Amino acid sequence: MKCLLAYGFTLSVLSLASGVTWADDVPMRLGESVTPKNYQLELTIVPDSEKHAGKIDIGLNINEPTHQIRMNAASINIKQGRLVMGTKTIKVDKVEPQGSDYVLLQFKEELQPGPAKLMLEFAGQVNRKDVYGVFAQKDGDDWYALTQFETTGARHAFPCFDEPGWKVPWQLTLNVKKQHLAVANTPVQAERDLGKGMKQIRFMTTKPLPSYLVAFGVGPFQVLDGGKVGSVPLRYIAPRGRAQEARYAKEHTPALLRGLEGYFGMPYPYEKLDSLVIPKTMMFSAMENPGLITYRASVLLARPHEETAQFKRRYISVAAHELAHQWFGNYVTMKWWDDIWLNESFASWMGSKIVAQLRPEWGADVENVRARRNAMMADRLPSTRKIHQPVLSQHDLGNAFDAISYSKGQAVLAMYEQWLGEDRFRQGVRHYMQKHAWSNASAGDFIDALATQDPQLAKSFESVIEQPGIPRMNVTLRCDPAPTLDLQQSRFVPKGTTLSADQRWSLPVCYSFADGVSKVRSCTVMDEPRYKVKLESNKPIETCPQWLQANPGGVGYYLPVYWPGGLVSLMDDPARLSAAEIIAGLDDANTLIRSGDLPIADALRLAQKFANHPRREVVESVIRVAQHAYEMIDSTQHALFARYVQQSLGTRARALGFNRKANEPEDDELLRVALVPFVAEAGLDGTLREEAGRLAKQWLGDRKSVDASVAPQALKIAAMSGGPALFDALVDAAGKTKHLGERMQMLEALGTFRDPALLDKAFKVALDSQFDARESITLVESAAASPATADAAWAFMKGQFEPLMARLPKDFAASVPSFFHANCQAKLRNELESFFKDRIGQYEGGPRLLSQALERADMCIATRETQASSLSAFLSGYQMRMTQ
Repeated sequence: MKCLLAYGFTLSVLSLASGVTWADDVPMRLGESVTPKNYQLELTIVPDSEKHAGKIDIGLNINEPTHQIRMNAASINIKQGRLVMGTKTIKVDKVEPQGSDYVLLQFKEELQPGPAKLMLEFAGQVNRKDVYGVFAQKDGDDWYALTQFETTGARHAFPCFDEPGWKVPWQLTLNVKKQHLAVANTPVQAERDLGKGMKQIRFMTTKPLPSYLVAFGVGPFQVLDGGKVGSVPLRYIAPRGRAQEARYAKEHTPALLRGLEGYFGMPYPYEKLDSLVIPKTMMFSAMENPGLITYRASVLLARPHEETAQFKRRYISVAAHELAHQWFGNYVTMKWWDDIWLNESFASWMGSKIVAQLRPEWGADVENVRARRNAMMADRLPSTRKIHQPVLSQHDLGNAFDAISYSKGQAVLAMYEQWLGEDRFRQGVRHYMQKHAWSNASAGDFIDALATQDPQLAKSFESVIEQPGIPRMNVTLRCDPAPTLDLQQSRFVPKGTTLSADQRWSLPVCYSFADGVSKVRSCTVMDEPRYKVKLESNKPIETCPQWLQANPGGVGYYLPVYWPGGLVSLMDDPARLSAAEIIAGLDDANTLIRSGDLPIADALRLAQKFANHPRREVVESVIRVAQHAYEMIDSTQHALFARYVQQSLGTRARALGFNRKANEPEDDELLRVALVPFVAEAGLDGTLREEAGRLAKQWLGDRKSVDASVAPQALKIAAMSGGPALFDALVDAAGKTKHLGERMQMLEALGTFRDPALLDKAFKVALDSQFDARESITLVESAAASPATADAAWAFMKGQFEPLMARLPKDFAASVPSFFHANCQAKLRNELESFFKDRIGQYEGGPRLLSQALERADMCIATRETQASSLSAFLSGYQMRMTQ
């Protein structure tokens, strides 16, 4: 599953596990007294109905004498049941609920060990609010029924053994309206008329699947044929009238599939590949169901004028991730949720690798550095977790889909691929796939497969995944008498935390330096707290190197802290560094601001040095450093900071402008999204603000008149200084449009108005029944993300919390503290804690997300205090320039 990115890191999948009650006396695992062997499932699905009904036959093994069968069922009414053992039939005497996720089927007669078939009839709900279990959504005037079963949604659809370790064949039959199309994991085997406007669709039996990968969709879908890759047919299944919007996916998916087949050394393992549209999702963008990958509409579909560079790259990235899962996650599946990190991190790593092969011009060479940065944003927090985290409760499960699972895991895999080399790493992956084909495996099994290529790897890998935090690597170059590298490791400790630095890893560490003739690179495994080595090339080095780099390639998952002047000397000559290395250096500088290891003035000067770099990704790193400083200034410093922004980035931003130029490179289009709005806001750029206002008005009159890549940013910048006329026009247009993407852009813009009266009116829109709350909540989130409007957003959220949450998915409330991710005020931080401390426990994953929000605030407050004098002194230089 590909989670949506926000705040620079991946969020937990909060809205997925709805309707959960936590009881200490209800075991999370089902146990093995009864185990499933196969399923035959029949469901009647009518999308515009709020109910569904079905029957399920489960082939079982009874493994020990028992009077009961414990299984999963949530919001399911089991009407009747019986167990068949040989020629004997035993009725279910009683169905006893256990919490909200489990039932005990009680039998008067003791069940004896042996094979059996459990036959149940049941009814359930079709969800209209959560994107979970079996749910229904409306697109235009049509209803569609869809599924999302990861992590524990299958139990909301039918009674089952809902754990990833029970991987068995499924045979699905759907009873649907005659005019509807029904799709599932496998091709249709048979179809028959049921009368009364209904038909029955029987699908082929699946390969072994865990319950969370079962999927189907029902409704008046339209299909775009995608041809074949080998013998595998591809289709793109969209709401009525929208199939042609999958044109880009149809054109480019086959190359991704062939690239993955080449890496794994085996064909795509399923009978077909359908890509199915979900009109709207929350917190995730796609799901890797075998044979039926589901995508958020905005990922898969685009009208011709919406096929921007950003849309293309997002689709390719998400599709590569989901397709990689077809082998890693589906063909071989984790035994339990504590290894979901391996599923997701490998799919992210593999997706980036395939994109780099197919689209080298897209800059995928820096993707692993991006993952490293996103991981460290989460891993610096005291409440971070280790990669291989035991899942013992629903809260643990709710927190399992985060930046640690996705980004840190990806960064760690990249580090160990560098250790082994690409060929040996791929050999280890293929060995793992072959050994565990169509079954379940653990992270330990994967590490063992890699260790066949290098036995030393296992200890190091386990060291990294079995403890939390960022390794801090103190780097000192000593040249008295002979050049010597001195490395000391500890845990990175940001300001505002009470973390202990006393921690060590078994880390693969690489370094490089100039020996006067060439660039020398060396690697070692650092097991001890301190490591000292004399620098050598073909012969001992006698003179001090001009520079030394402690993380060549930028993929090592550790944070180098150089001796005074070391980072500046390393980055003094951009020609000696790759784009990935420059980005890693800027990202590290940004992180070291938070620990006080680097004055913010030094980081701003360093960033300015690369503001005109030709690589877009480098300039985006410059913007991140500047954005960090912008969040720390007070209102009296804004004019001075704007001069820094203008001097560093203003000319380039105005040259780009909001308007896309004819035949411009795609990287200009992508850079514009990050650069131009930042300079318009932080740089107080009147020219860009005027242009945004003009384009917003133009776009409201004709959606095709403004390039789709810039419209969202233009609307937000225009709204910042906009008045009643723009506000009313946005509300009116948002209410009238039938296009979800357009509506979301306008709702988000409504949350950026700075006029207090208009912002107050915008918050009322979030409660207006004219708008789906799952959409309109975005305007509150938009306001909460800005320090300028966060207080107003919190006042509204606090006052309207209950009516707001009543319209949203049950566990969505867990994410609300994260709305205020830029908060740097003690008052707001304390109010968040007071308001949520007794509420957050009822929402899955909530306690840890609240802790993270409070920790980010504590760190921001402490960093601002630590860096105040450095920032003030730096900005005073711009005061002098203004008065000269």
